[in-house]
Amino acid sequence: MTNGSHERCSNPDYGIEREFGVVPSFSYRNQTIEAGGLAESIRGRRLTLDYDALNLFLRADLFLNGATPFREVRRVSPPPVIVPAAEMSREQAIDGYVDLFRQAVTRRRSPGSVVALSGGRDSRHILLELCRQGAPPAYALTIRSKTDTDFEMAHQLARAVGVEHRMAWHDRSIDGMRFTVRATDFMSTEHAWFADVARARDERAWWDGIGGDVLSAGTYPSAGTYPEEWDVRLFETGRLDELAHQLVRTGRVPFFRDQSLFPRPAAVEAVRKELALHIGAANPAGSFYFWNRTRVNIGASAFGLLRRAGQVICAPFLDRDLWHFLSSIPLRHILGKQLHNDVIRRAYPAFAHVEYSRKRRPDRAHHQSQSLRLLGHLATQRPTLATLAAAVRTVRTLVFPWRASDIDWITTSWIYGDELERVRR
Repeated sequence: MTNGSHERCSNPDYGIEREFGVVPSFSYRNQTIEAGGLAESIRGRRLTLDYDALNLFLRADLFLNGATPFREVRRVSPPPVIVPAAEMSREQAIDGYVDLFRQAVTRRRSPGSVVALSGGRDSRHILLELCRQGAPPAYALTIRSKTDTDFEMAHQLARAVGVEHRMAWHDRSIDGMRFTVRATDFMSTEHAWFADVARARDERAWWDGIGGDVLSAGTYPSAGTYPEEWDVRLFETGRLDELAHQLVRTGRVPFFRDQSLFPRPAAVEAVRKELALHIGAANPAGSFYFWNRTRVNIGASAFGLLRRAGQVICAPFLDRDLWHFLSSIPLRHILGKQLHNDVIRRAYPAFAHVEYSRKRRPDRAHHQSQSLRLLGHLATQRPTLATLAAAVRTVRTLVFPWRASDIDWITTSWIYGDELERVRR
Protein backbone atom coordinates (compact mmCIF):
# COMPACT_ATOMS: atom_id res chain seq x y z
CA MET A 1 0.00 0.00 0.00
CA THR A 2 1.29 3.46 -0.87
CA ASN A 3 0.64 6.88 0.52
CA GLY A 4 -1.74 9.31 -1.19
CA SER A 5 -5.52 9.44 -1.53
CA HIS A 6 -5.95 13.16 -0.91
CA GLU A 7 -9.31 13.29 -2.66
CA ARG A 8 -12.19 15.20 -1.04
CA CYS A 9 -15.62 13.81 -0.36
CA SER A 10 -17.13 16.47 -2.60
CA ASN A 11 -15.61 14.85 -5.70
CA PRO A 12 -14.30 11.39 -4.81
CA ASP A 13 -13.00 8.78 -7.21
CA TYR A 14 -13.16 6.11 -4.48
CA GLY A 15 -9.66 4.99 -5.49
CA ILE A 16 -8.74 3.05 -2.37
CA GLU A 17 -12.28 1.76 -1.91
CA ARG A 18 -12.18 0.31 -5.43
CA GLU A 19 -8.76 -1.20 -4.75
CA PHE A 20 -10.25 -2.90 -1.72
CA GLY A 21 -13.31 -3.99 -3.70
CA VAL A 22 -15.64 -2.29 -1.23
CA VAL A 23 -17.47 -0.35 -3.96
CA PRO A 24 -19.73 -3.04 -5.48
CA SER A 25 -19.11 -3.97 -9.11
CA PHE A 26 -20.70 -6.94 -10.88
CA SER A 27 -20.61 -8.65 -14.23
CA TYR A 28 -22.99 -10.97 -16.06
CA ARG A 29 -21.06 -13.11 -18.55
CA ASN A 30 -18.33 -10.41 -18.65
CA GLN A 31 -20.85 -7.58 -19.09
CA THR A 32 -20.57 -4.91 -16.36
CA ILE A 33 -23.66 -4.37 -14.20
CA GLU A 34 -24.32 -1.21 -12.18
CA ALA A 35 -24.38 -1.81 -8.43
CA GLY A 36 -27.84 -1.52 -6.91
CA GLY A 37 -29.48 -2.64 -10.13
CA LEU A 38 -28.56 -6.30 -10.35
CA ALA A 39 -32.15 -7.57 -10.24
CA GLU A 40 -33.22 -5.26 -13.07
CA SER A 41 -30.09 -5.84 -15.17
CA ILE A 42 -30.47 -9.62 -15.25
CA ARG A 43 -34.24 -9.72 -15.65
CA GLY A 44 -35.23 -12.15 -18.39
CA ARG A 45 -31.74 -13.67 -18.66
CA ARG A 46 -30.83 -17.25 -17.97
CA LEU A 47 -29.92 -17.69 -14.31
CA THR A 48 -29.04 -20.64 -12.12
CA LEU A 49 -28.58 -20.50 -8.37
CA ASP A 50 -25.07 -21.09 -7.06
CA TYR A 51 -25.79 -23.45 -4.19
CA ASP A 52 -22.16 -23.63 -3.07
CA ALA A 53 -22.16 -19.85 -2.60
CA LEU A 54 -25.59 -19.87 -0.94
CA ASN A 55 -24.53 -22.67 1.40
CA LEU A 56 -21.72 -20.48 2.73
CA PHE A 57 -23.77 -17.29 2.84
CA LEU A 58 -26.76 -18.82 4.61
CA ARG A 59 -24.52 -20.57 7.13
CA ALA A 60 -21.82 -17.95 7.74
CA ASP A 61 -22.98 -14.66 6.14
CA LEU A 62 -20.09 -14.82 3.67
CA PHE A 63 -19.65 -14.67 -0.09
CA LEU A 64 -16.06 -15.59 -0.94
CA ASN A 65 -13.87 -14.89 -3.98
CA GLY A 66 -16.38 -12.96 -6.05
CA ALA A 67 -19.25 -15.41 -5.62
CA THR A 68 -22.89 -14.27 -5.75
CA PRO A 69 -26.14 -16.25 -5.44
CA PHE A 70 -26.11 -16.72 -9.25
CA ARG A 71 -23.54 -18.75 -11.16
CA GLU A 72 -23.64 -16.34 -14.10
CA VAL A 73 -22.97 -13.22 -11.99
CA ARG A 74 -19.61 -12.37 -10.42
CA ARG A 75 -18.58 -9.62 -8.02
CA VAL A 76 -15.23 -7.86 -8.36
CA SER A 77 -13.17 -8.96 -5.34
CA PRO A 78 -9.43 -8.11 -5.47
CA PRO A 79 -7.21 -10.44 -3.43
CA PRO A 80 -6.68 -9.50 0.23
CA VAL A 81 -3.68 -7.50 1.37
CA ILE A 82 -2.22 -9.21 4.44
CA VAL A 83 -0.55 -6.76 6.84
CA PRO A 84 1.80 -8.26 9.46
CA ALA A 85 2.07 -6.89 12.96
CA ALA A 86 4.30 -3.84 13.42
CA GLU A 87 6.52 -3.23 16.40
CA MET A 88 4.65 -0.70 18.52
CA SER A 89 3.64 -0.14 22.11
CA ARG A 90 0.05 0.42 23.10
CA GLU A 91 0.79 4.13 23.60
CA GLN A 92 2.19 4.32 20.09
CA ALA A 93 -0.92 2.58 18.78
CA ILE A 94 -3.15 5.15 20.48
CA ASP A 95 -1.08 8.15 19.35
CA GLY A 96 -0.85 6.90 15.78
CA TYR A 97 -4.57 6.18 15.67
CA VAL A 98 -5.41 9.70 16.87
CA ASP A 99 -3.15 11.41 14.33
CA LEU A 100 -3.99 9.29 11.29
CA PHE A 101 -7.73 9.44 11.94
CA ARG A 102 -7.54 13.23 12.01
CA GLN A 103 -5.72 13.13 8.68
CA ALA A 104 -8.32 10.75 7.21
CA VAL A 105 -11.19 13.04 8.20
CA THR A 106 -9.39 16.12 6.85
CA ARG A 107 -8.93 14.40 3.48
CA ARG A 108 -12.65 13.67 3.24
CA ARG A 109 -14.14 16.81 4.74
CA SER A 110 -17.13 18.13 2.84
CA PRO A 111 -19.45 21.05 3.75
CA GLY A 112 -23.04 20.28 4.66
CA SER A 113 -22.46 16.57 5.26
CA VAL A 114 -24.44 14.18 7.47
CA VAL A 115 -23.17 11.76 10.13
CA ALA A 116 -25.00 8.50 10.68
CA LEU A 117 -24.64 8.57 14.47
CA SER A 118 -25.08 5.43 16.54
CA GLY A 119 -24.33 4.97 20.20
CA GLY A 120 -21.07 3.21 19.37
CA ARG A 121 -17.48 4.21 18.73
CA ASP A 122 -16.96 4.62 15.00
CA SER A 123 -19.56 7.30 14.30
CA ARG A 124 -18.78 9.04 17.60
CA HIS A 125 -15.15 9.30 16.56
CA ILE A 126 -16.18 10.81 13.22
CA LEU A 127 -18.54 13.37 14.75
CA LEU A 128 -16.11 14.51 17.43
CA GLU A 129 -13.28 14.91 14.94
CA LEU A 130 -15.42 16.93 12.51
CA CYS A 131 -16.37 19.24 15.36
CA ARG A 132 -12.76 19.49 16.54
CA GLN A 133 -11.75 20.58 13.03
CA GLY A 134 -14.45 23.26 13.00
CA ALA A 135 -16.42 21.48 10.27
CA PRO A 136 -19.47 20.03 12.06
CA PRO A 137 -22.04 18.19 9.93
CA ALA A 138 -25.33 19.77 8.93
CA TYR A 139 -26.98 17.25 11.23
CA ALA A 140 -26.57 13.80 12.75
CA LEU A 141 -29.13 11.04 12.16
CA THR A 142 -29.84 8.11 14.45
CA ILE A 143 -32.11 5.12 13.93
CA ARG A 144 -34.25 4.65 17.02
CA SER A 145 -34.88 1.07 18.10
CA LYS A 146 -36.51 -0.71 21.03
CA THR A 147 -33.59 -3.12 21.25
CA ASP A 148 -30.78 -0.71 22.19
CA THR A 149 -30.03 2.70 23.70
CA ASP A 150 -28.45 4.12 20.53
CA PHE A 151 -30.77 7.10 20.27
CA GLU A 152 -30.43 8.15 23.89
CA MET A 153 -26.63 8.04 23.86
CA ALA A 154 -26.38 9.64 20.41
CA HIS A 155 -28.72 12.44 21.49
CA GLN A 156 -26.56 13.20 24.52
CA LEU A 157 -23.47 13.41 22.33
CA ALA A 158 -25.08 15.55 19.63
CA ARG A 159 -26.38 17.96 22.25
CA ALA A 160 -22.96 18.12 23.91
CA VAL A 161 -21.26 19.18 20.65
CA GLY A 162 -24.12 21.42 19.54
CA VAL A 163 -25.10 19.53 16.37
CA GLU A 164 -28.72 19.12 15.23
CA HIS A 165 -29.92 15.59 15.92
CA ARG A 166 -32.59 13.88 13.85
CA MET A 167 -34.31 10.55 14.39
CA ALA A 168 -35.75 7.85 12.16
CA TRP A 169 -37.55 4.78 13.47
CA HIS A 170 -36.11 1.32 13.05
CA ASP A 171 -37.90 -0.01 9.96
CA ARG A 172 -38.77 -3.71 9.97
CA SER A 173 -41.47 -3.64 7.31
CA ILE A 174 -41.75 -6.49 4.82
CA ASP A 175 -41.56 -3.96 1.99
CA GLY A 176 -38.38 -2.50 3.47
CA MET A 177 -36.78 -5.93 3.70
CA ARG A 178 -37.63 -6.76 0.09
CA PHE A 179 -36.27 -3.40 -1.05
CA THR A 180 -33.03 -3.95 0.85
CA VAL A 181 -32.37 -7.44 -0.52
CA ARG A 182 -32.58 -6.08 -4.07
CA ALA A 183 -30.84 -2.76 -3.38
CA THR A 184 -27.86 -4.63 -1.91
CA ASP A 185 -27.78 -6.95 -4.93
CA PHE A 186 -28.60 -10.03 -2.84
CA MET A 187 -25.28 -9.73 -0.99
CA SER A 188 -26.82 -9.04 2.43
CA THR A 189 -29.91 -9.57 4.59
CA GLU A 190 -28.93 -7.18 7.37
CA HIS A 191 -29.76 -3.61 6.38
CA ALA A 192 -33.56 -3.54 6.22
CA TRP A 193 -33.68 -1.32 9.31
CA PHE A 194 -32.11 1.39 7.12
CA ALA A 195 -34.49 1.02 4.17
CA ASP A 196 -36.62 4.11 4.76
CA VAL A 197 -33.55 6.30 5.33
CA ALA A 198 -31.91 4.98 2.16
CA ARG A 199 -34.99 5.65 0.07
CA ALA A 200 -35.26 9.21 1.46
CA ARG A 201 -31.58 10.12 1.02
CA ASP A 202 -30.83 13.67 -0.05
CA GLU A 203 -27.77 14.90 -1.94
CA ARG A 204 -25.62 15.52 1.15
CA ALA A 205 -22.35 13.63 1.66
CA TRP A 206 -22.76 10.81 4.17
CA TRP A 207 -20.18 9.80 6.80
CA ASP A 208 -20.03 6.07 7.40
CA GLY A 209 -17.92 4.14 9.91
CA ILE A 210 -17.49 1.02 7.78
CA GLY A 211 -14.40 -0.94 8.82
CA GLY A 212 -13.86 0.75 12.15
CA ASP A 213 -15.14 -2.09 14.32
CA VAL A 214 -13.14 -4.83 12.58
CA LEU A 215 -9.94 -2.80 12.36
CA SER A 216 -9.78 -1.25 15.82
CA ALA A 217 -12.09 -3.21 18.09
CA GLY A 218 -11.46 -6.63 16.60
CA THR A 219 -15.17 -7.31 16.24
CA TYR A 220 -16.20 -10.57 14.62
CA PRO A 221 -19.35 -9.18 13.00
CA SER A 222 -21.27 -12.37 12.19
CA ALA A 223 -20.93 -13.65 15.72
CA GLY A 224 -21.17 -10.25 17.39
CA THR A 225 -18.22 -11.12 19.61
CA TYR A 226 -14.64 -9.99 20.10
CA PRO A 227 -11.37 -11.89 19.82
CA GLU A 228 -10.56 -13.68 23.02
CA GLU A 229 -7.50 -15.62 24.08
CA TRP A 230 -8.89 -18.92 22.77
CA ASP A 231 -9.42 -17.41 19.31
CA VAL A 232 -5.83 -16.26 19.27
CA ARG A 233 -4.61 -19.69 20.36
CA LEU A 234 -6.56 -21.39 17.55
CA PHE A 235 -4.79 -19.23 14.98
CA GLU A 236 -1.38 -19.50 16.63
CA THR A 237 -1.58 -23.29 16.85
CA GLY A 238 -3.01 -23.71 13.36
CA ARG A 239 -6.30 -25.21 14.55
CA LEU A 240 -8.23 -23.65 11.70
CA ASP A 241 -10.66 -26.56 11.39
CA GLU A 242 -11.89 -25.87 14.90
CA LEU A 243 -12.15 -22.15 14.24
CA ALA A 244 -14.03 -22.72 10.98
CA HIS A 245 -16.54 -24.92 12.81
CA GLN A 246 -17.15 -22.05 15.23
CA LEU A 247 -17.97 -19.67 12.37
CA VAL A 248 -20.32 -21.92 10.36
CA ARG A 249 -23.83 -22.45 11.70
CA THR A 250 -25.16 -25.98 12.21
CA GLY A 251 -28.58 -27.36 11.32
CA ARG A 252 -30.71 -27.12 8.20
CA VAL A 253 -30.75 -24.22 5.77
CA PRO A 254 -34.35 -23.05 6.08
CA PHE A 255 -36.88 -22.86 3.23
CA PHE A 256 -34.93 -25.04 0.81
CA ARG A 257 -36.39 -28.49 0.35
CA ASP A 258 -33.30 -30.34 -0.91
CA GLN A 259 -30.83 -30.17 1.96
CA SER A 260 -28.29 -32.23 0.03
CA LEU A 261 -27.49 -28.97 -1.78
CA PHE A 262 -26.23 -27.44 1.48
CA PRO A 263 -23.57 -29.72 3.01
CA ARG A 264 -22.15 -28.06 6.10
CA PRO A 265 -18.71 -29.75 5.75
CA ALA A 266 -18.25 -28.00 2.40
CA ALA A 267 -18.96 -24.61 4.00
CA VAL A 268 -16.56 -25.38 6.87
CA GLU A 269 -13.81 -26.33 4.41
CA ALA A 270 -14.34 -23.14 2.38
CA VAL A 271 -14.03 -21.03 5.54
CA ARG A 272 -10.95 -22.97 6.68
CA LYS A 273 -9.18 -22.34 3.36
CA GLU A 274 -9.97 -18.63 3.53
CA LEU A 275 -8.84 -18.41 7.17
CA ALA A 276 -5.48 -19.89 6.15
CA LEU A 277 -4.83 -16.87 3.91
CA HIS A 278 -4.91 -14.54 6.92
CA ILE A 279 -2.62 -16.36 9.35
CA GLY A 280 0.19 -13.85 8.81
CA ALA A 281 -1.96 -10.81 9.56
CA ALA A 282 -1.56 -8.80 12.76
CA ASN A 283 -5.21 -9.57 13.56
CA PRO A 284 -5.99 -12.70 11.51
CA ALA A 285 -9.70 -12.88 12.29
CA GLY A 286 -10.13 -9.15 11.74
CA SER A 287 -8.33 -9.44 8.39
CA PHE A 288 -10.52 -12.41 7.42
CA TYR A 289 -13.71 -10.52 8.18
CA PHE A 290 -12.61 -7.24 6.63
CA TRP A 291 -11.76 -8.79 3.26
CA ASN A 292 -14.87 -10.94 3.18
CA ARG A 293 -17.83 -9.86 5.24
CA THR A 294 -17.03 -6.15 5.71
CA ARG A 295 -16.26 -5.32 2.10
CA VAL A 296 -19.12 -7.43 0.69
CA ASN A 297 -21.94 -7.68 3.23
CA ILE A 298 -21.40 -4.40 5.10
CA GLY A 299 -20.17 -2.58 2.00
CA ALA A 300 -23.51 -3.42 0.39
CA SER A 301 -25.05 -0.85 2.74
CA ALA A 302 -22.56 2.02 2.63
CA PHE A 303 -21.65 1.79 -1.06
CA GLY A 304 -24.80 0.15 -2.38
CA LEU A 305 -27.94 0.87 -0.43
CA LEU A 306 -26.90 4.39 0.64
CA ARG A 307 -25.35 5.44 -2.70
CA ARG A 308 -28.18 4.48 -5.01
CA ALA A 309 -28.57 7.97 -6.48
CA GLY A 310 -24.84 8.67 -6.60
CA GLN A 311 -24.63 10.32 -3.18
CA VAL A 312 -21.11 10.65 -1.78
CA ILE A 313 -19.94 8.30 0.99
CA CYS A 314 -17.14 9.46 3.31
CA ALA A 315 -15.47 6.42 4.90
CA PRO A 316 -12.44 7.58 6.91
CA PHE A 317 -11.56 4.12 8.26
CA LEU A 318 -10.84 3.10 4.64
CA ASP A 319 -8.25 5.86 4.25
CA ARG A 320 -5.11 4.25 2.89
CA ASP A 321 -2.72 5.37 5.64
CA LEU A 322 -5.13 4.82 8.53
CA TRP A 323 -6.24 1.42 7.24
CA HIS A 324 -2.68 0.19 6.90
CA PHE A 325 -1.77 1.42 10.38
CA LEU A 326 -4.81 -0.12 12.07
CA SER A 327 -4.25 -3.38 10.21
CA SER A 328 -0.72 -3.56 11.62
CA ILE A 329 -1.59 -3.06 15.31
CA PRO A 330 -0.56 -6.16 17.27
CA LEU A 331 -3.57 -8.14 18.40
CA ARG A 332 -2.51 -7.97 22.05
CA HIS A 333 -3.36 -4.25 22.00
CA ILE A 334 -6.86 -4.97 20.68
CA LEU A 335 -7.73 -7.77 23.07
CA GLY A 336 -9.90 -6.49 25.89
CA LYS A 337 -12.04 -4.25 23.64
CA GLN A 338 -10.67 -1.00 25.08
CA LEU A 339 -8.32 0.34 22.41
CA HIS A 340 -10.86 2.45 20.51
CA ASN A 341 -12.39 3.66 23.78
CA ASP A 342 -8.99 4.85 24.95
CA VAL A 343 -8.26 6.56 21.62
CA ILE A 344 -11.51 8.54 21.76
CA ARG A 345 -10.98 9.40 25.43
CA ARG A 346 -7.42 10.60 24.71
CA ALA A 347 -8.45 12.74 21.73
CA TYR A 348 -11.68 14.23 23.17
CA PRO A 349 -11.52 14.14 26.98
CA ALA A 350 -14.33 16.70 27.35
CA PHE A 351 -16.86 14.14 26.06
CA ALA A 352 -15.69 11.09 28.01
CA HIS A 353 -18.79 11.29 30.24
CA VAL A 354 -21.16 10.31 27.40
CA GLU A 355 -21.73 6.57 27.71
CA TYR A 356 -21.88 4.08 24.86
CA SER A 357 -25.03 2.31 23.74
CA ARG A 358 -26.27 -0.82 25.48
CA LYS A 359 -28.41 -3.61 24.10
CA ARG A 360 -31.91 -4.13 25.44
CA ARG A 361 -33.71 -7.43 25.46
CA PRO A 362 -36.82 -7.01 23.26
CA ASP A 363 -40.03 -8.02 25.00
CA ARG A 364 -42.35 -10.72 23.70
CA ALA A 365 -44.90 -8.17 22.47
CA HIS A 366 -42.25 -6.81 20.09
CA HIS A 367 -41.69 -10.25 18.58
CA GLN A 368 -45.42 -11.02 18.50
CA SER A 369 -46.14 -7.95 16.39
CA GLN A 370 -43.44 -9.05 13.93
CA SER A 371 -44.93 -12.55 13.79
CA LEU A 372 -48.46 -11.32 13.14
CA ARG A 373 -47.20 -8.97 10.43
CA LEU A 374 -45.37 -11.78 8.66
CA LEU A 375 -48.37 -14.12 8.90
CA GLY A 376 -50.55 -11.47 7.31
CA HIS A 377 -48.06 -11.06 4.50
CA LEU A 378 -47.70 -14.81 3.93
CA ALA A 379 -51.47 -15.11 3.54
CA THR A 380 -51.27 -12.91 0.44
CA GLN A 381 -48.47 -14.86 -1.25
CA ARG A 382 -48.47 -17.61 -3.84
CA PRO A 383 -48.76 -20.92 -1.96
CA THR A 384 -45.48 -22.81 -2.03
CA LEU A 385 -43.75 -25.26 0.28
CA ALA A 386 -41.43 -22.47 1.46
CA THR A 387 -44.38 -20.19 2.23
CA LEU A 388 -46.13 -22.95 4.17
CA ALA A 389 -42.95 -23.72 6.12
CA ALA A 390 -42.55 -20.04 6.99
CA ALA A 391 -46.15 -19.87 8.20
CA VAL A 392 -45.73 -22.98 10.41
CA ARG A 393 -42.51 -21.61 11.95
CA THR A 394 -44.15 -18.24 12.53
CA VAL A 395 -47.10 -19.82 14.32
CA ARG A 396 -44.64 -21.61 16.59
CA THR A 397 -43.18 -18.27 17.64
CA LEU A 398 -46.63 -17.22 18.81
CA VAL A 399 -47.42 -20.49 20.61
CA PHE A 400 -44.09 -21.15 22.32
CA PRO A 401 -42.57 -18.16 24.21
CA TRP A 402 -39.04 -19.55 23.97
CA ARG A 403 -39.30 -19.42 20.17
CA ALA A 404 -40.46 -15.78 20.00
CA SER A 405 -37.09 -14.40 18.88
CA ASP A 406 -36.96 -16.90 15.99
CA ILE A 407 -39.13 -14.51 14.02
CA ASP A 408 -36.07 -12.40 13.13
CA TRP A 409 -34.29 -15.13 11.17
CA ILE A 410 -37.56 -16.60 9.87
CA THR A 411 -38.50 -13.28 8.28
CA THR A 412 -35.13 -12.45 6.77
CA SER A 413 -34.45 -16.01 5.55
CA TRP A 414 -37.84 -16.41 3.89
CA ILE A 415 -37.80 -12.99 2.22
CA TYR A 416 -34.27 -13.53 0.91
CA GLY A 417 -35.19 -16.92 -0.56
CA ASP A 418 -38.45 -15.59 -1.99
CA GLU A 419 -36.70 -12.67 -3.70
CA LEU A 420 -34.12 -15.03 -5.19
CA GLU A 421 -36.89 -17.19 -6.59
CA ARG A 422 -38.73 -14.18 -8.04
CA VAL A 423 -35.64 -13.04 -9.91
CA ARG A 424 -34.76 -16.55 -11.05
CA ARG A 425 -38.29 -17.09 -12.38
